[in-house]
Amino acid sequence: MKRLMWVMTAMVLGATVVFSQGIDQVKSQVRSMVAAEGLNAADADEAVRSFIRLMDRGVSEAQAKHMIKLAVQKTKNAAEIDKVATAISETYAACGQSKEVCDIAETCLKSKISTEDCERLMTATQYALKKNASPRQVRILAQDMLKKSVDAEGINAAICAVGDAVEKGESSSQARLRVSRVTLDAAREGLDSEALVSRIREQTQDKTQLRDQTRERTQDRLNQELGAGEAKQEQYQQRREEQKRLQAETSSEGLTGQHGDISMPDNYGKPDTVDGGQGDVATPIGDGAKPDTDTTGQGTKPDDKGQSGGH
Repeated sequence: MKRLMWVMTAMVLGATVVFSQGIDQVKSQVRSMVAAEGLNAADADEAVRSFIRLMDRGVSEAQAKHMIKLAVQKTKNAAEIDKVATAISETYAACGQSKEVCDIAETCLKSKISTEDCERLMTATQYALKKNASPRQVRILAQDMLKKSVDAEGINAAICAVGDAVEKGESSSQARLRVSRVTLDAAREGLDSEALVSRIREQTQDKTQLRDQTRERTQDRLNQELGAGEAKQEQYQQRREEQKRLQAETSSEGLTGQHGDISMPDNYGKPDTVDGGQGDVATPIGDGAKPDTDTTGQGTKPDDKGQSGGH
């Protein structure tokens, strides 16, 4: 048992040594890369710390190296490199989309905007991604805006507008297309940063309000239709209950209907009688029947022999 523990301890220590050697080798590579760009040893050490920070946040080794290299080429300053690395690492930590975040950062670092604008753009990216905007759509929007030289403030406002639209129910692709169209139209008009931001917010807010109003009207209509359907269902249920009640009454009373009881009377088949109980007094029909009307024209009723008046 002790031998097994010694073996496991040796394996762990060996892996630690290998990992440490690997990290030291990577640090040496980063330090050499930074030195090749003309930075001094102190700046190189700061760049290495920024590289480690990116990897600690989950950025891959290759991506972290690439980000540091771009930051060095853009800024030539260790403090600026640290700011960019911090913005990237925080965005990744908040959103967990390393590749898309690094692609956005790469676009920023390759553009003409300042490192401060890069930081703000990464902050706007965090805002949009936290509202469930698609990282891919945010990247496409940022790259498109940067390539078309849109002001950094306008790009930030556009990215935030996409996040707001997605939060209100619009798809990321639709929001990106709509916001991009508004932003580019405003940029072509030559608006300054403040006016551009105001236009983006105004146009996107109007669209959002219109969509909300449309959704509310649709919901009201559906509620009305549902209410009407429930009323019809209630009426139908009442008619069904009335039919069931009538059927139940019919079953309990026997042969009944609109005209009441149709069962046979007690004297069915017996001759009808009058006051004296003399039997049927109906006038016979056929030969020998005595007419009960005046057939003589004299106003008198003939006797049994067919003669009129007298004895």
